[in-house]
Amino acid sequence: MNNLDYRIKSHECVFLSLNRKNAFHRLFIYVLIFVIIRNRDK
Repeated sequence: MNNLDYRIKSHECVFLSLNRKNAFHRLFIYVLIFVIIRNRDK
C-alpha cells in the first residue's frame, strides 16, 4: 500500500507541473486513482 501511495504522490507532482498542458490526461489519472481507492475500501 505504501508503494501505491508513493506512486500517487509522485504522479501528483508530475501532473501539477504539467497542469495546463495535460489537463485531460491529469483528469483521467485522478479518476483512475479514485477507482483504485474505492476498490480498496471494499
